[in-house]
Amino acid sequence: RLPVDRTNVDQVENAVARWREVGATHLCINTMGAGLRTVDEHLGLLSQVAEAVLPSAGHDERRP
Repeated sequence: RLPVDRTNVDQVENAVARWREVGATHLCINTMGAGLRTVDEHLGLLSQVAEAVLPSAGHDERRP
């Protein structure tokens, strides 16, 4: 489980890379305790994390 808040999004890419190096294929991204108040805030932070660690995040080729 990888705890993420607004202050450490820039560190997520390195943390995920380190987990991949040791063979991890899945991670749980935890936004609880990050001071977020709404579902939309949690989803927004998760979107930022996805864009940081997944090269194609936000670029769905199926969308027109």
